[in-house]
Amino acid sequence: MLNDRVVAITQDEIIPGVIDQILDSNVLTARLLNNYKKWNGESMVIPILSAKNANGGSFGVGDTFTTGLEANTKKMRFYPKAYYQNVSIDGIEKAVNSTPAQQARLVAVQMEAAQNSMVDSLGTILYGDGTGNSGKNFDGLKAIVDDGTTVSSYGGLVRASNTYLNASVTTAVGTVALSNFRAALRNASAASASKSRPNIAITTELIWDSFEALFPAPAAQFESRELPKITATGNMPAKSESELAGATGYTALFFKGVPIVADDLAPTGEFYLLNENHQNFYWLSDGDLENVKRPSAVQSTANEPGSGVDNFAPIQWTGFQKPTNSYSMIGQLITLGNVISNKPRRNARLAGITG
Repeated sequence: MLNDRVVAITQDEIIPGVIDQILDSNVLTARLLNNYKKWNGESMVIPILSAKNANGGSFGVGDTFTTGLEANTKKMRFYPKAYYQNVSIDGIEKAVNSTPAQQARLVAVQMEAAQNSMVDSLGTILYGDGTGNSGKNFDGLKAIVDDGTTVSSYGGLVRASNTYLNASVTTAVGTVALSNFRAALRNASAASASKSRPNIAITTELIWDSFEALFPAPAAQFESRELPKITATGNMPAKSESELAGATGYTALFFKGVPIVADDLAPTGEFYLLNENHQNFYWLSDGDLENVKRPSAVQSTANEPGSGVDNFAPIQWTGFQKPTNSYSMIGQLITLGNVISNKPRRNARLAGITG
């Protein structure tokens, strides 16, 4: 620790920009927010075929046809929900930050910190069942990927009497095995139909590691000065014999064509097999609000490319308002809409994984 006579006469150096030490990866939110669809109407109504036509069959000479009307369509209905993140700036702090000693703009940092925090919070909500905060939370994976055990109705239809809305759910899995994944994939798929099978599997980092251990260990790749070989970083020889380097282990996993990815916000002990062809975040935009662009002042996993807020996300800004009773500026980041699946049965969830 320096003594006071040095501290008092020495200027601190503040590195420009702010480094986030809090937020982690947020794969699910990234994929949903970056592949949104537009909301339309006071509610989103999705007509579905609930049964195949029964009036048909073989017939002989003089037979009559069954020609009665068939009630084989129903509709799922979804309502918009909303989430906000507040941003408050004190006027005195803003004025101080506007002096030549500024290293990072206070407003920019606070705006981006709020946006990154919002995306991170949405990451937790989007794994939920939509009942949080008195049912105000977005409908998440627990509502979609369920068989009626947790969420008895989906889209306004009772799952017990509309079993085609049930996803494949396996509980108390214990130690994860390839057979678990294979069965879940089969149960959520229509045979040989590429768009009617899960196209991504998301789990925790620990389960990803356990799943990796089920694959044959890849042969180690080495590099040396005498015999250059393909390595993890390219065809680069070592500078000397003493600089031998080896690379093994997987950086990406695929099983039966489905990529397996880790998400820091995935629920403990759970493995989701998702069909993204049949579920999206439907964004309800407000023409009076300003669209939010990619942040840059805060270095964070939340604003890396593909992290959920790169380029443009379905998040809008109210603009700052100045209260009449305080020297400050206050505004909110807003996102409106909901997560909707038009075919929950094409998803699967493995739960109760212990290793």
